[in-house]
Amino acid sequence: MPRTVKKSQKSVIKRRERRIIGLFIDGINLDRATKRLQRKIALTSLVQSLSMGGELAVCRYYTVIPNEDDARQLAFLDAVSRAGLTVLLKRLPPIGSTRKVSTNLEMASDITAFALGCSKFCEEYVYRPADKRKEPSRPQSFVSSSRLSINPRILGNTDKSLEKGSTLPTDKDTLIKRIAIIVCPEQELAYPISLANELGVDTVTADFSNPRARNIMKSSAKWIDLSTSESIWRD
Repeated sequence: MPRTVKKSQKSVIKRRERRIIGLFIDGINLDRATKRLQRKIALTSLVQSLSMGGELAVCRYYTVIPNEDDARQLAFLDAVSRAGLTVLLKRLPPIGSTRKVSTNLEMASDITAFALGCSKFCEEYVYRPADKRKEPSRPQSFVSSSRLSINPRILGNTDKSLEKGSTLPTDKDTLIKRIAIIVCPEQELAYPISLANELGVDTVTADFSNPRARNIMKSSAKWIDLSTSESIWRD
Protein backbone atom coordinates (compact mmCIF):
# COMPACT_ATOMS: atom_id res chain seq x y z
CA MET A 1 0.00 0.00 0.00
CA PRO A 2 1.53 3.27 -1.05
CA ARG A 3 2.37 5.68 1.75
CA THR A 4 0.41 8.86 1.77
CA VAL A 5 2.59 11.94 2.07
CA LYS A 6 0.93 14.97 3.60
CA LYS A 7 2.12 18.23 2.10
CA SER A 8 2.36 21.08 4.51
CA GLN A 9 0.72 24.21 3.21
CA LYS A 10 2.19 27.51 4.30
CA SER A 11 -0.46 30.07 4.97
CA VAL A 12 0.17 33.61 3.85
CA ILE A 13 -0.57 36.12 6.56
CA LYS A 14 -1.58 39.51 5.28
CA ARG A 15 -0.98 42.32 7.76
CA ARG A 16 -3.07 45.43 7.76
CA GLU A 17 -1.11 48.64 7.48
CA ARG A 18 -1.92 51.58 9.70
CA ARG A 19 -0.23 54.83 8.72
CA ILE A 20 0.57 57.35 11.46
CA ILE A 21 1.49 60.71 9.95
CA GLY A 22 3.43 63.62 11.41
CA LEU A 23 3.12 66.86 9.41
CA PHE A 24 5.68 69.61 10.04
CA ILE A 25 5.22 72.87 8.11
CA ASP A 26 7.78 75.67 7.92
CA GLY A 27 5.31 78.53 7.74
CA ILE A 28 8.04 81.08 7.04
CA ASN A 29 9.25 79.42 3.85
CA LEU A 30 5.71 78.44 2.86
CA ASP A 31 4.67 82.10 3.05
CA ARG A 32 7.68 83.20 1.00
CA ALA A 33 6.98 80.59 -1.66
CA THR A 34 3.32 81.52 -2.05
CA LYS A 35 4.17 85.22 -2.25
CA ARG A 36 6.72 84.44 -4.96
CA LEU A 37 4.03 82.56 -6.87
CA GLN A 38 1.50 85.31 -6.09
CA ARG A 39 -1.08 82.81 -4.91
CA LYS A 40 -2.83 82.09 -1.61
CA ILE A 41 -2.76 78.62 -0.18
CA ALA A 42 -5.67 76.83 1.48
CA LEU A 43 -4.08 75.22 4.53
CA THR A 44 -6.95 72.79 5.10
CA SER A 45 -6.64 71.53 1.52
CA LEU A 46 -2.86 71.31 1.86
CA VAL A 47 -3.13 69.20 5.01
CA GLN A 48 -5.75 66.92 3.47
CA SER A 49 -3.70 66.48 0.32
CA LEU A 50 -0.49 65.60 2.17
CA SER A 51 -2.02 63.36 4.83
CA MET A 52 -3.04 60.90 2.09
CA GLY A 53 -5.84 59.34 4.13
CA GLY A 54 -3.59 58.36 7.03
CA GLU A 55 -4.01 59.15 10.72
CA LEU A 56 -2.71 62.67 11.31
CA ALA A 57 -1.21 62.29 14.78
CA VAL A 58 0.91 65.46 14.62
CA CYS A 59 0.24 68.63 12.63
CA ARG A 60 2.52 71.57 13.49
CA TYR A 61 3.01 74.95 11.82
CA TYR A 62 6.18 76.90 12.67
CA THR A 63 6.49 80.65 12.14
CA VAL A 64 7.74 83.98 13.52
CA ILE A 65 6.02 87.33 14.06
CA PRO A 66 7.26 90.89 14.68
CA ASN A 67 8.31 91.88 18.18
CA GLU A 68 5.14 93.94 18.59
CA ASP A 69 1.69 92.45 18.10
CA ASP A 70 0.07 93.01 14.73
CA ALA A 71 -3.71 92.52 14.51
CA ARG A 72 -3.60 91.15 10.97
CA GLN A 73 -0.84 88.71 11.84
CA LEU A 74 -2.72 87.46 14.92
CA ALA A 75 -5.90 87.06 12.86
CA PHE A 76 -3.96 84.93 10.38
CA LEU A 77 -2.55 82.75 13.18
CA ASP A 78 -6.07 82.30 14.55
CA ALA A 79 -7.17 81.08 11.11
CA VAL A 80 -4.24 78.64 10.99
CA SER A 81 -5.28 77.27 14.39
CA ARG A 82 -8.90 76.92 13.26
CA ALA A 83 -7.65 74.87 10.31
CA GLY A 84 -6.54 72.26 12.83
CA LEU A 85 -2.83 73.03 13.00
CA THR A 86 -0.82 73.56 16.18
CA VAL A 87 1.05 76.85 15.72
CA LEU A 88 4.54 77.24 17.16
CA LEU A 89 5.42 80.91 17.36
CA LYS A 90 8.64 82.81 17.98
CA ARG A 91 9.06 86.58 18.04
CA LEU A 92 11.55 88.51 15.97
CA PRO A 93 13.98 90.76 17.89
CA PRO A 94 13.27 94.51 18.17
CA ILE A 95 14.02 96.68 15.15
CA GLY A 96 17.72 97.42 15.02
CA SER A 97 18.80 94.13 16.55
CA THR A 98 21.04 91.88 14.47
CA ARG A 99 19.99 88.71 16.28
CA LYS A 100 18.53 86.09 13.94
CA VAL A 101 15.49 84.00 14.82
CA SER A 102 14.42 80.77 13.16
CA THR A 103 12.33 77.72 13.97
CA ASN A 104 14.81 75.16 12.61
CA LEU A 105 15.78 73.89 16.07
CA GLU A 106 12.15 73.35 17.07
CA MET A 107 11.34 71.56 13.82
CA ALA A 108 14.43 69.35 14.08
CA SER A 109 13.57 68.42 17.67
CA ASP A 110 9.96 67.56 16.85
CA ILE A 111 10.88 65.51 13.77
CA THR A 112 13.38 63.53 15.84
CA ALA A 113 10.88 63.04 18.67
CA PHE A 114 8.27 61.78 16.20
CA ALA A 115 10.82 59.39 14.68
CA LEU A 116 11.56 58.04 18.16
CA GLY A 117 7.89 57.22 18.70
CA CYS A 118 6.67 60.28 20.61
CA SER A 119 3.25 61.82 20.03
CA LYS A 120 3.49 64.61 22.60
CA PHE A 121 5.82 67.53 22.22
CA CYS A 122 7.15 70.61 23.98
CA GLU A 123 4.48 73.31 24.34
CA GLU A 124 6.77 76.24 25.12
CA TYR A 125 6.11 78.15 21.88
CA VAL A 126 2.56 76.96 21.17
CA TYR A 127 0.32 79.84 20.12
CA ARG A 128 -2.97 80.33 21.94
CA PRO A 129 -5.72 81.48 19.53
CA ALA A 130 -8.10 84.28 20.47
CA ASP A 131 -10.88 82.01 21.72
CA LYS A 132 -8.48 80.34 24.18
CA ARG A 133 -6.45 83.29 25.44
CA LYS A 134 -8.86 83.92 28.31
CA GLU A 135 -8.42 80.40 29.62
CA PRO A 136 -6.03 80.08 32.56
CA SER A 137 -2.57 79.36 31.24
CA ARG A 138 -0.92 76.12 32.19
CA PRO A 139 2.78 76.67 32.90
CA GLN A 140 4.57 73.98 30.98
CA SER A 141 7.85 74.44 29.16
CA PHE A 142 8.52 70.78 28.59
CA VAL A 143 6.40 67.67 28.47
CA SER A 144 6.74 65.32 31.40
CA SER A 145 9.05 62.34 31.18
CA SER A 146 6.13 59.93 31.45
CA ARG A 147 4.70 61.28 28.21
CA LEU A 148 8.02 60.79 26.50
CA SER A 149 8.38 57.13 27.36
CA ILE A 150 9.73 55.20 24.40
CA ASN A 151 9.72 51.49 23.77
CA PRO A 152 13.01 50.79 21.91
CA ARG A 153 11.61 47.76 20.09
CA ILE A 154 8.97 49.77 18.25
CA LEU A 155 11.01 52.64 16.83
CA GLY A 156 9.36 53.87 13.66
CA ASN A 157 6.42 51.59 14.38
CA THR A 158 4.50 53.17 17.25
CA ASP A 159 0.84 53.90 17.75
CA LYS A 160 -1.21 57.03 18.26
CA SER A 161 -2.60 55.56 21.46
CA LEU A 162 0.61 56.72 23.13
CA GLU A 163 -0.98 60.16 23.24
CA LYS A 164 -3.33 58.94 25.95
CA GLY A 165 -0.61 57.17 27.87
CA SER A 166 -2.00 53.73 27.09
CA THR A 167 0.00 50.66 26.22
CA LEU A 168 0.86 49.55 22.73
CA PRO A 169 -1.78 47.58 20.80
CA THR A 170 -1.47 43.82 20.82
CA ASP A 171 -2.95 43.31 17.36
CA LYS A 172 -0.13 41.47 15.63
CA ASP A 173 -1.95 41.61 12.31
CA THR A 174 -1.59 45.40 12.07
CA LEU A 175 1.62 46.98 10.83
CA ILE A 176 2.12 50.50 12.15
CA LYS A 177 3.91 52.71 9.65
CA ARG A 178 5.09 56.18 10.69
CA ILE A 179 5.46 58.85 8.02
CA ALA A 180 7.06 62.27 8.58
CA ILE A 181 6.05 64.92 6.05
CA ILE A 182 8.08 68.14 6.11
CA VAL A 183 6.86 71.15 4.13
CA CYS A 184 9.32 73.78 2.81
CA PRO A 185 12.23 72.78 5.07
CA GLU A 186 15.51 74.66 5.37
CA GLN A 187 18.81 73.02 4.44
CA GLU A 188 19.63 72.69 8.15
CA LEU A 189 16.95 70.01 8.47
CA ALA A 190 18.77 67.60 6.15
CA TYR A 191 20.44 65.85 9.10
CA PRO A 192 17.34 65.23 11.28
CA ILE A 193 15.48 64.03 8.17
CA SER A 194 18.30 61.56 7.48
CA LEU A 195 18.17 60.47 11.12
CA ALA A 196 14.42 59.83 10.84
CA ASN A 197 15.13 57.60 7.84
CA GLU A 198 17.69 55.65 9.85
CA LEU A 199 15.11 55.14 12.61
CA GLY A 200 12.72 53.46 10.18
CA VAL A 201 10.38 56.37 9.47
CA ASP A 202 9.29 57.16 5.92
CA THR A 203 10.24 60.77 5.21
CA VAL A 204 8.57 62.99 2.63
CA THR A 205 9.57 66.58 1.85
CA ALA A 206 7.24 68.90 -0.03
CA ASP A 207 8.30 72.17 -1.64
CA PHE A 208 7.74 74.40 -4.66
CA SER A 209 10.47 73.37 -7.14
CA ASN A 210 13.08 74.84 -4.81
CA PRO A 211 16.53 74.40 -6.41
CA ARG A 212 18.20 75.02 -3.03
CA ALA A 213 16.61 71.86 -1.64
CA ARG A 214 19.00 69.39 -3.27
CA ASN A 215 20.46 68.22 0.06
CA ILE A 216 16.95 67.87 1.44
CA MET A 217 15.90 65.83 -1.59
CA LYS A 218 18.85 63.48 -1.01
CA SER A 219 18.05 63.13 2.71
CA SER A 220 14.36 62.30 2.39
CA ALA A 221 12.91 59.10 0.98
CA LYS A 222 10.40 60.97 -1.19
CA TRP A 223 9.96 64.48 -2.55
CA ILE A 224 6.74 66.20 -3.63
CA ASP A 225 6.64 69.22 -5.94
CA LEU A 226 3.75 71.29 -4.63
CA SER A 227 3.88 73.64 -7.61
CA THR A 228 2.19 70.96 -9.71
CA SER A 229 -0.81 70.68 -7.39
CA GLU A 230 -4.01 72.57 -8.19
CA SER A 231 -6.05 71.44 -5.19
CA ILE A 232 -4.18 73.38 -2.49
CA TRP A 233 -4.94 76.93 -3.58
CA ARG A 234 -7.60 79.45 -2.66
CA ASP A 235 -9.44 80.96 -5.60
